[in-house]
Amino acid sequence: MPYIYERKIGVRMFEKKKARYKERVLPKTHPESVRVRMILKDVVEALHRDLKKEDLNYASENGAALMAMTTKGVKLATSHLEGLEWEVLVVKKDIVNAYCLPGGKIVVFTGILKHFKTDEEIATIIGHEVAHVVARHAVERFTKNIWLVLGQLILYEFVNPDLVDISSVFLLDLPFSRRMEIEADHIGVLLMASAGYDPRVAPKVYKKMGQKALDDYISTHPSGKTRCKLLSEASLMQEAISIYKDAIARREIDA
Repeated sequence: MPYIYERKIGVRMFEKKKARYKERVLPKTHPESVRVRMILKDVVEALHRDLKKEDLNYASENGAALMAMTTKGVKLATSHLEGLEWEVLVVKKDIVNAYCLPGGKIVVFTGILKHFKTDEEIATIIGHEVAHVVARHAVERFTKNIWLVLGQLILYEFVNPDLVDISSVFLLDLPFSRRMEIEADHIGVLLMASAGYDPRVAPKVYKKMGQKALDDYISTHPSGKTRCKLLSEASLMQEAISIYKDAIARREIDA
């Protein structure tokens, strides 16, 4: 799917979420909104900085390369990130969850902010959601239902958008596959490290999820034990720690 349609639908879906949670959306000036927005800003800036300077190879749980980002003459699977308007909506609701919509739109519930209190923990969550957008997992998810998607897109283009249930296009009730979640974990931990957040916190976040009855989150994600184990693998964590140390050194130089 052309990313221009992905963005249009993402914006439309985001507006519907705003309307749905109208009375619960925290103001942009609320401390929690400011905090989450700043962490997202850090992660997105790190993403674009890394896209400009180096290759980042991410392995899936099957051992295959997910993607390579480079500027050595050829852009690989990154054009959909150019000019993207990232936004985050913080909703006052006691749900331990966060999710992304197409086109850089993210929804975070205050329940997850109560459970994970440090910036590093929140950066783990935000990095994971940003990673879904980077990998275009939403698009991959609904291509399996391509005829439904095409029909809805035609209606969206030529009929009043209010008459089209955009949420059905992206099949939000269906979770990302376990492969997608693991890929997002891997990409996310490297992004948070590049943003200056300690990646060694990430496995602990998923372990913590596995220890608690966080049904809202665990029901659509691999087990916390599995995610903790995969993120703790030496090669991935060493890479993340190296990126993190470089980020801290760069921050000290800039200061």
